[in-house]
Formats: sequence, C-alpha cells, structure tokens
Amino acid sequence: HFLVVGVEGDKTGLYGTSFAAPIISGYAAIIGSKFTKATPVQITNDLLNTARTDTLANYDPSIYGKGEASLSRALA
Repeated sequence: HFLVVGVEGDKTGLYGTSFAAPIISGYAAIIGSKFTKATPVQITNDLLNTARTDTLANYDPSIYGKGEASLSRALA
C-alpha cells in the first residue's frame, strides 16, 4: 500500500502491481549493483527468500505471495 499525493494535493492510498513493479525493479537494480556476478534468477530468488511476512497483519500467502520485499534483508 502506497500513500501518494494527487494533482490537487489530496492524499490517497494506492496498491497493486502497478505500484509494486517499479519498486521491485529498483530493488533488483540495487541488488545487482552490489552483487555484480548475480544472475537475474539469483536476484529474483534473493528477493523471494528474504521477503517478510511478520510485517503483514493476518498474512495470507494467497493474497500476499511470499510477503513484503525487504531490500535490507536482500542486501545483507
């Protein structure tokens, strides 16, 4: 869920793949810049394996998949 400001200055919450995709793409780019020998599959697996579920109330994998991406965990 992302808090955004509209063109009229109003704040609203938005969510979904349209907002998640650029964030995850950025995470992948950052991970790739740190781990320069990592393949795209390795970067993907790193993001999936380090996702957090403890930050999601009533976590349900059918809704949240692997959980919330954690850049800090992926970079550790």
